[in-house]
Amino acid sequence: MRAGLVSLLFCVPAAVWLASAACTDAQLYARNYQPDTADLTGFKGDLCTDDPASLAFPLKIVVIVDGGIANQLDDRKAAMQALVQRYSGSNVLFDFILMGQTAQSLTMGFTSDSATIQNAVSSIGGNVSPLRDYEAAILLATTDIESDALGSSPGLRSRTHYAVDFVAQGAPTPSLPDLWCGANQLMPGSAECTTQFNANFCPNQVPAPADCELVLYTTLVTELTSFLQTNGALDFIGHFYNVGMDPRANTILTSMSLAAKGAYSQVAFGKLDLLDRALIDPHSHFDLRELVVWNANAILRNGTPVPDSDGDGLTDAEENTLHTSPVKADTDGDGVSDKIEHVLQYPGSEFNPLVAGKFKECSTLKLPFPDTDQDGLNDCEEAVEGTSAYLQDTDQDGLPDGLEVLRGVFPLADDRLYDTDGDGMKNGLELEQGTDPNINDSAAAVAYAYSLSIVSDDADAGVSVVLDPNPAYPAPGITINTIAGSVGGTITLGVNPGPPLTLAVSDVGSTQLGSPVDVSKSGFFTLLSPSGLAMTLQVDAHVLSLAAPAAETIPITVTPSYRACHQINVQNVRLVSTLALPGGPHSGAGWNTLNVWLGQALDGIATSPTVYRTDSIPFQFIPPSTKTPSGAYVSLEQDELKTLITN
Repeated sequence: MRAGLVSLLFCVPAAVWLASAACTDAQLYARNYQPDTADLTGFKGDLCTDDPASLAFPLKIVVIVDGGIANQLDDRKAAMQALVQRYSGSNVLFDFILMGQTAQSLTMGFTSDSATIQNAVSSIGGNVSPLRDYEAAILLATTDIESDALGSSPGLRSRTHYAVDFVAQGAPTPSLPDLWCGANQLMPGSAECTTQFNANFCPNQVPAPADCELVLYTTLVTELTSFLQTNGALDFIGHFYNVGMDPRANTILTSMSLAAKGAYSQVAFGKLDLLDRALIDPHSHFDLRELVVWNANAILRNGTPVPDSDGDGLTDAEENTLHTSPVKADTDGDGVSDKIEHVLQYPGSEFNPLVAGKFKECSTLKLPFPDTDQDGLNDCEEAVEGTSAYLQDTDQDGLPDGLEVLRGVFPLADDRLYDTDGDGMKNGLELEQGTDPNINDSAAAVAYAYSLSIVSDDADAGVSVVLDPNPAYPAPGITINTIAGSVGGTITLGVNPGPPLTLAVSDVGSTQLGSPVDVSKSGFFTLLSPSGLAMTLQVDAHVLSLAAPAAETIPITVTPSYRACHQINVQNVRLVSTLALPGGPHSGAGWNTLNVWLGQALDGIATSPTVYRTDSIPFQFIPPSTKTPSGAYVSLEQDELKTLITN
């Protein structure tokens, strides 16, 4: 819940530094800063990134296994069952491919159906065959993966991990040269066979490859990796297992694993373990990629913050000049905002903010146009701008498409690399600090740039382990806020109506309760288990006493989640006097909307899409001295941010 906060010391980092506090002389960017004046506000909060496991980041696993070898220890079925058990979950799908004389998907592509998966595992585990066609297996896996990727929306695809576990108990049998030469009346294994095979499958390579068959297998994997990267999948990894001691399998599978950016393992019969190489990091977490804050109703023009009452990216004064409405973002009602039509307008075009147009890019859409990715641009506006309707940050520069379009920068290029106005500050930094990226306004930046301070909660700027409770509301009147610790399991919450009304908590895996805490007066409390595990919670004593007439114990499942948490402090956000919006969300004039977009990306994955947690905070400013909510700051709580996920 938000509340006004007392003013704090003011400090201004020159940029958004994510690892440590970095403050300069307050006069550098805010010599006119007044901590609690009506036209200034800010916010602070201890905010964390999401746990990726709680979001829809699908993992799609292809398991390729050849037929078993007679008279050898065979643990393929047990290894596959362990793999399925480890990676089970609503966001995990499997595709089991049996590799023999040809290749066959026993699951008919990717599935999460447990019965289909178990039938496939049993079928593979009971199969015995001396043949293994590496090429057919990789081609089938490629077909299944590419079909799945192209059948997914760009937003979902950008969050999807693809992985391959390839298990072979010997070299390709028959080899590609032997197979081809036999079909072309050449003696398999002969010098002529090798020469002709190389001429047909590795032509014009200088120098000629010493092992053309190896090149072909490696190329298949390289092409799959390249396809997924080009088409925007999150990542791809392939692990390759050589069961036995076959030297040819060792050579080929080692090379394929390098192409798949995975690992190669040689294991003895009966020792197959598909869990020795992780398909995704079990401690995967989001890092803070970018924090973007902006007042949607104030734009810096000619060195002064001026109102944009309808938040369309044009100031009220500019709208008056253009004869568009300053209180209606889309004056002509054609679904594309005044700012976008004004910028794209040229003689003879359909773009005119005063005349309703029909846009060829939007011919398949119907008014009112949806905003599928919730980035502030509707799908038609995304189409005419060339941005993705499924990605809030099409160019992955950490800045949402809607803000880039509103402020006139490049939604299809990394604005952290460009300085449009040549003032020495990159466009991305100007957007972060609320200055104008298109006008050299260094003097205005001194007075009006936002102050952004981001300090990691972790001393090493690393990840914090948090225990997530389920249920988080274990009884009427109880809300669990935090649980310290890093080991998951089940804890017990004890409720005793007394009098006095008390609560107590156990350790993970135990029912022995710690010391009871009197909660008969509503408020925030900390419970300690016998070993010191701390649970903080909020209690409405009246509601709880009615709901718990007798003593009871409540089991609570706690799951470790990995989050990057930061103390965030934003200051020097200017409020302006705006016009009333007919039919708007607030009555009266003076409304300013402070947008907070916390951009997060998976640690260590450069291609990870930006996933945003957002909030919009309304302020009303009535000159000269009325501000609602009052105070120098508002507090922003973790649960007030909404995570934007597009499927």
